[in-house]
Amino acid sequence: GSDLKSGIERFCKTHKKTDYIYDIKHKTASVLKHELKGNEDWENYCKYANQKRNEIQQTKLAPAMPPNQKSKARFMNIGRLISWGKKLLSFLKRPKKKSIEIDHEELRIKFKELKKFETKIEEWNELYQITKKTESLVRKEGIYKGCASKLETELKDQIKTERGQRIANELIEFVEQESLKAKDNEKLLGSSEIIESVFGKLKRIEGDQDKSGFTGNVLSICAMVSKTTTETIKKAMETIPTKELQKWCKENLGESIQCKRNRILQSCASEAIEKS
Repeated sequence: GSDLKSGIERFCKTHKKTDYIYDIKHKTASVLKHELKGNEDWENYCKYANQKRNEIQQTKLAPAMPPNQKSKARFMNIGRLISWGKKLLSFLKRPKKKSIEIDHEELRIKFKELKKFETKIEEWNELYQITKKTESLVRKEGIYKGCASKLETELKDQIKTERGQRIANELIEFVEQESLKAKDNEKLLGSSEIIESVFGKLKRIEGDQDKSGFTGNVLSICAMVSKTTTETIKKAMETIPTKELQKWCKENLGESIQCKRNRILQSCASEAIEKS
């Protein structure tokens, strides 16, 4: 959001060596959203899939059910919806197999209208494969000088239409602009998936505290992203006394909202008891 962007920009001004890189997954989703949102064919396909999901989710045809369409981050997950249509069309063209326990004819009748989306599904799949390839390259190799040229080479086999070329050009241009932030022989992270995963794990550790600010558990992040051995853990526990840990938390974290809330409520409870 805008508040997060503002915070990042302020941080970068204070810490001059820090670069702000836009997450590649969010970028590809933004590109697809701009291309498909409001498109009549795409909207009809989404409505059709949602309708069929509601019709068969409690029936024997449920194994062929379309994926659930999330209300949030829809364009970050369109690959599943495109893949479903592509695979089901392929299945319906094949001869019936006894090993597959589903009424092939009933399935064909239920999804007979899917055929009219076949050409469009191929077009959308092209766009999805271009974004998927871009995400894969940036995830694995990061952002560095010259990475846009490599991306352009990697995407050549994926581009089949003018529309696909337009999407590819936009992503190549984006990667090119981001690569200008990298110094010589430097690679920058282009995906926030690692840090999102780390924070997800921290939330599980924090439990009920996760909405009340950081606690001393934030130090567990160091263990999450490092290689730990029995010897390493033993040395750490012997080197840092509990009092030092508590002192660090007090100086750097302060009290969490939950801690302050408990103190206030306990005080109120004590007063209530005294009055009674």
